[in-house]
Amino acid sequence: MLVDIRETLNGLIGLCKDSEATFAYGARRSRSFALHVMLQRRALDSRRAAMHLQQQMTQHGGLPREGGTAAGDLRLSWAAVRCALSGQPDLVLIESCERIDTCAELHFDSLLRATLPDSVHTLIEAQCETIRHDRERLHELHERLRSTV
Repeated sequence: MLVDIRETLNGLIGLCKDSEATFAYGARRSRSFALHVMLQRRALDSRRAAMHLQQQMTQHGGLPREGGTAAGDLRLSWAAVRCALSGQPDLVLIESCERIDTCAELHFDSLLRATLPDSVHTLIEAQCETIRHDRERLHELHERLRSTV
């Protein structure tokens, strides 16, 4: 599959910025210290991934995207509403984070089958690995919190 590298990179940057915003929001709103720490780290990981992708964009002669997507803004707004209405906001936050991870992983996985420069492929692979590893930890925390409700 042939892809437009600049369009692909900007799409990935937007996705990473959406993830960063979701995780940062979750870290700020979480009541659980373990969840706070995990989401804060994931926000930082997402920021770093976006910065690496922005550097790749510049190297490929494009203008890197600075922010997230409109869909990401809508998802985050909906999560904020659900948190405000929920008696268990940490569960809502985890579900929102799991959703953004699933979206990102599907997008990254599809790009791993595309013809991309090695440097971009390596970045996407690393981000996928981070998501997979952290999804298990997030799911375990989700189950633990759900069992205490």
